[in-house]
Amino acid sequence: MSGLPVHGDVYVVGRNDWGGLPALSRGCSCNVFLLDGGDELALIDVGVPDGVDEVLRNVRGLGFDPGRIRTVLLTHSHWDHAAALAPMLRATGANAYGHALAKETMSGGPGIYVPEYQAMPHTPAHVVAIADGDGLDVGRHRLTTIGVPGHTPDSLAFAFATAHGPGCFTGDTAIGDQPTGDGVIGWISCNWRTDLDRFAASLEHLRALKIAAMFPGHGNSHLTRAACDHSLANCQHRLAQLMAIPDLGTMIPLDPVPRADR
Repeated sequence: MSGLPVHGDVYVVGRNDWGGLPALSRGCSCNVFLLDGGDELALIDVGVPDGVDEVLRNVRGLGFDPGRIRTVLLTHSHWDHAAALAPMLRATGANAYGHALAKETMSGGPGIYVPEYQAMPHTPAHVVAIADGDGLDVGRHRLTTIGVPGHTPDSLAFAFATAHGPGCFTGDTAIGDQPTGDGVIGWISCNWRTDLDRFAASLEHLRALKIAAMFPGHGNSHLTRAACDHSLANCQHRLAQLMAIPDLGTMIPLDPVPRADR
């Protein structure tokens, strides 16, 4: 299967079969989005190493030259979103941008993870650190970086203008209403330092943007203002239910893996 158009200049060129959707690339990959800026392209997240060749094949299948990919944006540095960064940068010559903690994670440092947890290994890759409010140009599109910490401390969203109102790549901060359930959000774990209060504030921030097209890290996108608002409201409701569980943060096991250097 090739890549698929999603909305306007946004295409999905990689994903696994999360939520029952047809897989577009190998491995346990997130949604890998392609943004067409005219004279240049961007990828939002890159998935896992096993899927790189298929992601690039899907880009070509849509009629685009992967050599025009100049920018890679990381919504966060979880393995299923970022592990393919090094081979993707080698294949395209693009520059990667993400949170300062994503830069640390992708360079081989602890980054978002607590010392007791050993994340899945990846080839180190260089990331240019960006922060809330920073702007990035992808051809005709101007994207604004939005800090949305909570799911992970390095979570970012990227907002831009579409023909029908604000669009936003939300990563795993807000996945929204899916066949698997309403208001899906990214996993909560002290392994990667989830902060529930910051998570709640980030969802409130996203909802205040009045997004008209929401492109999440997994599952289906939401392509009307009503659908986006409904999904975000359900994300808030789900998180509020979780936050009502006493001592939730202490109930999530670390499941530590012994480190080779100890």
